[in-house]
Amino acid sequence: MKKKAFLLGLGLFMTLPLFTSCSPFSTNYDYGKAEVVNVTTSVSETVKKVEKACIGIQTRIFINESLTAQIGSGVIFKKVDNTYYCLTNFHVVADTYNKAFDTSSFQISYKVFIGSQNYALDATYVCGSYQKDLAVLKFECKDSTLVKSIELKDTDEVVLTPGETAISIGCPLDLIYFNTVSVGNIAKNKYVVNNNDGTLEVVQHNCGINPGNSGGGLFDSTGRLIGINFKKTNSITENGKLVYVEGINYAISLDEVMQFLSNNRLL
Repeated sequence: MKKKAFLLGLGLFMTLPLFTSCSPFSTNYDYGKAEVVNVTTSVSETVKKVEKACIGIQTRIFINESLTAQIGSGVIFKKVDNTYYCLTNFHVVADTYNKAFDTSSFQISYKVFIGSQNYALDATYVCGSYQKDLAVLKFECKDSTLVKSIELKDTDEVVLTPGETAISIGCPLDLIYFNTVSVGNIAKNKYVVNNNDGTLEVVQHNCGINPGNSGGGLFDSTGRLIGINFKKTNSITENGKLVYVEGINYAISLDEVMQFLSNNRLL
């Protein structure tokens, strides 16, 4: 018993310097002029930064004196004087089969909804791509307190890692749910999928999105745009049976968005 006590005491004596010499609470260290930066950003703070750039879109299509209306979402990315440009999906601003946006057989008009009171403004079509499922609308607003344009970051500055926070903002189902916020995670980094007779680079995430979220922004925890929501997987067929799934959602990657805007001279 005495021998064990002696060995235990010796062990504590030998390890004691390891703790005292590495103490993180030492007051003898000179920090100089080091700047302390708080890197924690809450979701509510991020939403406040970008919510005025997030809009609702109503597309009204007249075909053979018949009216159909559909709801989507968008993100303002550019301001020129009192004119604002917003990104959305091509399928939000065109009918399902209109690959070239030929309006010779129908009439179409747009309203954008901004601010907490769903303030409505007329908008016009600027450009779009069926293959990339991206489009741009523009509208005028003289009250700059209602809207703002987000700053698009260079794609090299936006590094996505599975597990990172993702924030989706849009209008699911109807304008009554204007700027609904949903928080999830990046599930899978950028990869290529087949889409509309072409290919598309996407980001997979598990934020809650529904019809109406199309065209809305997907943001990281700091408010940087990382994609445009456009699709979700509801079900798959496995061994002849329909299997319903949840949380498999897709946003068009920022790389695709920037290339689309560059091709249309909107950067």
